[in-house]
Amino acid sequence: MEIADIAKRLIAIESTSGKEREVQEWIATYLSSKGFNVELVEVLPGRPNLYARRGESKILFATHCDTVPAWEHPNAFNPIVKGNMIFGRGALDAKGQIASLLKAVEECSYPCDIAIFIDEEKDGTGSKEFLPNKKYEGAIVLEPTELKVAVGELGGISLEIKVKGTFAHGATPWAGKNAIKEALKIVKKLEDIVREQKGNSELLQPWINLGKIEGGRDSYVVPDQCSLLIELAILPGNRAIDTFERIKPVLQGTEYNLKDLDDPIEIERESHLLSIVERTFKNLKLEFKETFFPSWSDAHNLHAKGIPCIILGSGKLQLAHTPYEFADLKELETLKEIIKGILAQTKPGT
Repeated sequence: MEIADIAKRLIAIESTSGKEREVQEWIATYLSSKGFNVELVEVLPGRPNLYARRGESKILFATHCDTVPAWEHPNAFNPIVKGNMIFGRGALDAKGQIASLLKAVEECSYPCDIAIFIDEEKDGTGSKEFLPNKKYEGAIVLEPTELKVAVGELGGISLEIKVKGTFAHGATPWAGKNAIKEALKIVKKLEDIVREQKGNSELLQPWINLGKIEGGRDSYVVPDQCSLLIELAILPGNRAIDTFERIKPVLQGTEYNLKDLDDPIEIERESHLLSIVERTFKNLKLEFKETFFPSWSDAHNLHAKGIPCIILGSGKLQLAHTPYEFADLKELETLKEIIKGILAQTKPGT
């Protein structure tokens, strides 16, 4: 099968978070046919991580098999190819990346270790519960980076906030307290705090995303409550706890739940893995561009286990989770060659 065929097969198997078993079993069968010893390790009921080994490698290739829901994607689990583009849920995040990896290991016989996790799109339980049976020099975490080499990953703060107000008739708004207006004031203050982080520049900008807002009953009723789901980015050189301490006074008078608090991560500049990746780009005559991954990925949990990580993959992150998610097949082919180039440099004797 070509990369497009592999990607189509993967996308057609729905694997929204919680439904990963079928796609993991398909990948396990594929890798077994390529000489890998494969383990499916159940992390949550009916939800296994996949761990595959061929020969002895000190580098781990890792990604996730779960996706966000279909939402409004017209070809979510019925992928189509138009020109060089394949459309479907997970085409970019991250089944296209998996397709490049599977095709790469088919085309070579180099030693390779692979971990494919569940639950990345929700709680990261798959990579959190991963127990490596050896010491790895590093991991390549496959996520969309436009084939730029992400030498680190932004940290983040995840918050649920409930703001209370006071009911009143909508024609007498001064008689009540508008919870939605109060919530928006809080969002503005949080934006200011996030922007004040050190390291803020045009190339590396912090962000805040108001992902969900609920409140109100009718245009003629002053809303008495408003709920928010917010994600805030933490730049390298900053600590998430320090930013959260600045945020806490803004949250006074609200009910809030701190869901996640993650520091940024970064690979050491003298890392052997980074030199291998840079050399691979040079050998393939590809432009080597460094970046930081702006979102959370399984790299965070691998880093916490002492495994240095580089995040690398095809496509633009902004297309993931959207109704027009697609992957560029030419980029997936290039990613395949990069993976083969890395494997060639990590085989025994190199």
